[in-house]
Amino acid sequence: MSQQDWFHKMYKCYAAGLLSYARHLLRDASDLQSCAEDYVQVAFVKLYSNQQALMEHENLEAWLKRVVRNQIADDVRKMQMRNGKLGAPIDMEEFAKQEARYRQNVGDEVQTEKAFEVNDLLKRELDDAEYLLFSLLYLLEWPRDRIARELNVSPAALKKRIFRLQKKIRRLCQDNLC
Repeated sequence: MSQQDWFHKMYKCYAAGLLSYARHLLRDASDLQSCAEDYVQVAFVKLYSNQQALMEHENLEAWLKRVVRNQIADDVRKMQMRNGKLGAPIDMEEFAKQEARYRQNVGDEVQTEKAFEVNDLLKRELDDAEYLLFSLLYLLEWPRDRIARELNVSPAALKKRIFRLQKKIRRLCQDNLC
């Protein structure tokens, strides 16, 4: 069997399964889900470039899956590092809509002024991660599961962070007579 025939046979045999595997690995990485086919193609390019050495490999499917898994892990890690440095992106249009809805619901100007004073206090006193959590939870009113995914934490860890944040906000409000 020629090398080209061998490669085509391997592609027909493993491509569909690898695509399914890549989609499964990307189920939580919404930014990368559309790239599943690309990961499979890159794995087969690596197979083609190392074809001579891999023709005798005892478990080619496992080797291909390992290549796909490592590529996905690298890209997810890069994405998390990028988001970790810049913070979770906030859709400013959605933020403005929520703020407008809040202003509309609060009829008394004094209450509105007080609310913005409290918000300014929290911006000053909370660190970036705490204020981001406050914004996502209370200003943008995101569901907790979405916040947990955005911050890359488990729901239990998010619950603990929210508890600590609420405790800190209560203390700040008591200290500053909010």
